[in-house]
Amino acid sequence: MAADLAGDTADAGDAALNMALADDLHPYQYLWDGSQPGWGLTHINSQHTGLALQFSVPGGSAQERLSARKTIEEFKPLSIQQVTTRLHGCKLFPLGQFETREARRIAAQARQQGLTVLEEPSSTVHFLPTNLLSNRVLLIDDENLAKRVYEAAILHGVPVRHIEA
Repeated sequence: MAADLAGDTADAGDAALNMALADDLHPYQYLWDGSQPGWGLTHINSQHTGLALQFSVPGGSAQERLSARKTIEEFKPLSIQQVTTRLHGCKLFPLGQFETREARRIAAQARQQGLTVLEEPSSTVHFLPTNLLSNRVLLIDDENLAKRVYEAAILHGVPVRHIEA
């Protein structure tokens, strides 16, 4: 009997949690209930490439530091002493994440200067609620809430449009 009561209490707790989760989706149900026509989800697949310079010795050789100064925008206004300070002890210097075409351009410039460039491609998937009739989008700042809204929209049959960015 005690086990049954514990199970009932756990079920009641789960039900209360599910109700709370459903309640926070209520303000977004217009996306799928037809009260505001035209809503869909845009599935955006973004391709990026992370770039880093790899030096032959920690901090880079004298030639590598000169080449880095010519190639890296933030280094161009710096003196060679400042570049040396910035690269001190670095075997790898991350340049950041770039749109793939821009990453190719930056990597080619660095290689022309004799630098070794490491490239790491990545892909990011985003959903964006869009209304094709009113040309509006919905931004949800809370990532966890946004994920639940997108999942609920898909479960309710909201159309999904795929694009590559």
